[in-house]
Amino acid sequence: MFSHLRLVSPFLAGLILAACGQSDPTAQTVVPTRVTTVTAAPSAGYEAVSSYTRRVEAALSSRVGF
Repeated sequence: MFSHLRLVSPFLAGLILAACGQSDPTAQTVVPTRVTTVTAAPSAGYEAVSSYTRRVEAALSSRVGF
């Protein structure tokens, strides 16, 4: 078990050190994205009709009455 740990330890240490490095923020180039805008308008032709079949039950129940 310890022989595997000796083989994996240098690899994990190198991986951790590589992850700790910071990149230079000035080296990144920013490419602007072209965006097309659309004006929203209300539509008179859309109607949604929904029906549900369920049983209505009280959230709390009591066996004591007055």
